[in-house]
Amino acid sequence: MDDATADMLNSRRVPVVRLDLADFPETLKVCARLDDRGLAGQIRTATRIAELDQVRAVYWRRPQPYAAPEGVPDQQARWCVEEARYGLGGILASLPGAHYVNHPWRNRDAEYKPAQLAMAAGCGFDVPPTLLTNDLAAARAFVHEHERVVYKPLRSTDYHNEHGQALTVWVDEVNPEALHDGIAATMHLFQRRISSVADLRITAVGEQVFTVRIDGSPGVDWRRHYDALSYTLIDTPPELAERVRAYLDAFGLVFGAFDFGLDVDGRAWAGNIARTADGQFYLLDLDSAAVGPPEWDLTSTAVKVSTTATIPPGEYAQFVTAYGDTDVRDYDGFEVMRGIRELRMTTYAIQTAIDHPHTAPEAGHRVACLRGLNGPRPWTWTAVPHPPGSPGPTV
Repeated sequence: MDDATADMLNSRRVPVVRLDLADFPETLKVCARLDDRGLAGQIRTATRIAELDQVRAVYWRRPQPYAAPEGVPDQQARWCVEEARYGLGGILASLPGAHYVNHPWRNRDAEYKPAQLAMAAGCGFDVPPTLLTNDLAAARAFVHEHERVVYKPLRSTDYHNEHGQALTVWVDEVNPEALHDGIAATMHLFQRRISSVADLRITAVGEQVFTVRIDGSPGVDWRRHYDALSYTLIDTPPELAERVRAYLDAFGLVFGAFDFGLDVDGRAWAGNIARTADGQFYLLDLDSAAVGPPEWDLTSTAVKVSTTATIPPGEYAQFVTAYGDTDVRDYDGFEVMRGIRELRMTTYAIQTAIDHPHTAPEAGHRVACLRGLNGPRPWTWTAVPHPPGSPGPTV
């Protein structure tokens, strides 16, 4: 809780006690009693005393981790931290008359990124294609499939450099050349990048939902560019507010803060057309469009029907009609553009086969197709499979 909020509560004669989990046991003293009447006792900070059975509200917001006293050896320190977590943590989670914003155990349940994405999909949000993996081939295949991909940390974990300076792992676009064997060391989250015209910060407290439009970010993660940002309070679209409330209710939360691209009210990744919160339509991903004839952009889609047979002819015909009856296959340079795309897909399969020999048959099939050994198109190329048991979709 910040000073302004504490001052406001004090002005209303509401007693406030602020504490941090890391204050225990050095400056935080606890004496709790349990019997057939329930929980009672006191928590004392350096300046305040809280009677446990008199607490009526708890605002639980990003406390620092439990800590052991300085100088305690590592094994004993770990034991002290766990005893504090289950002792003090259990007390703070069981205050008999308190209304929590949010209850720490509900926060814990909701802090897992895979669970968040699964719940978001179940509540009606559009979730970009996402891969969680520790498999290098899977990560490379995912980046190859979606071309523009971002990496997102799964949790905001304390991280410091050799000088003790706190560091932040930001959301950032993936450089395919930078992917290496270090991916095998732990779990990583990759997600197709959805460019947006602005960002939304949505804050929900109880039944109230507030939305702020954020403009001016020059990069993927607007939190890195506060000096460049401008903010506008806007009305929350009713259907978006409904999904936010459904998400919070599913996790048992009272408070939540959500970050979206402004295109969240439409499917930004379906044709790169988005309907924004104010009902306007925008063409997205202009930073990845070709500068030149439109045929350069359309070739990738046409290859999926003429070469790999991954798009049915009927679906492609609908695409051509929606695009203005423009079929890139009628373009004089289509064969050259198609050949470049096919070569890129083939060399990627070869690269993957070097590290994972089980993908070699598909790579060999693609090479044979380009050499004219497998008859005319479409060649029905299949996705480069991942190693058995590895996470993520095939590509």
